[in-house]
Amino acid sequence: LQTTALQVLERLDGMAQTGPFSHVYSEAGPSGAPAFFIDWAWLLTALMQAHGNTATGSYLDRAVAVAQIMVDRFYDQDGGGFFDIEEDPDAIGHLQVREKTLIDNTIAAQALIRLHQATRNEDYRQIAEGTLNAFVETFREQGEFAADYGLAVHLLQNPTVEVTIEGHPEDTGCQELMAAAARLPQPNLDIKTVLAADGDDVARAHVCLDTVCLPPVDSPPELAAAVAGLTNQQESPFQDIFQVFPGN
Repeated sequence: LQTTALQVLERLDGMAQTGPFSHVYSEAGPSGAPAFFIDWAWLLTALMQAHGNTATGSYLDRAVAVAQIMVDRFYDQDGGGFFDIEEDPDAIGHLQVREKTLIDNTIAAQALIRLHQATRNEDYRQIAEGTLNAFVETFREQGEFAADYGLAVHLLQNPTVEVTIEGHPEDTGCQELMAAAARLPQPNLDIKTVLAADGDDVARAHVCLDTVCLPPVDSPPELAAAVAGLTNQQESPFQDIFQVFPGN
């Protein structure tokens, strides 16, 4: 499945680089309809996930480039947040109206926070915070979409537990560590995989919280204990989002 997903991503990202990136596709390929903001936000999300799953630097490079396109074409420098479409002086009818939707901006904010964690470029965190701040007065009115907004605020305000599994996917020990990582209860959890060197048959898990990393462990109980010990040293990660962004 990962191979197929990466092939699809590379096809779409190739279109984004060469020009025919569209919101609408058919069997004949992309249509003439331009890509909306949400298309770029999901592309950024996919690139960050691909980088996490493969540790391939080119995915991170492309994520940086896509984030710049999002800011240049869609970001509101005055009020924060991203518009749904590009500014077009020749647009007619409803296409003249640029809107900001909570769900689109939440997806973008989460991806930008991940990009900040990978690059340590503070600009991405500031843009993500400005994006979430743009909805502080209205998120309560957005029904189930407010839940994703709350998760994005939590991701912004608290460090992510990064668990990198180093091994061979077909190895039982690697599979057990992956399953153990997926069972961890931490709300901000980023699981990554790295292929071990040939001849290295011992699967290992590397645990990091912000800039603190622990020695690798090689069993599920040790992984659970390492994460619990590291996170218990921090203040409780749970915050009331109504205190962070009080609104009305």
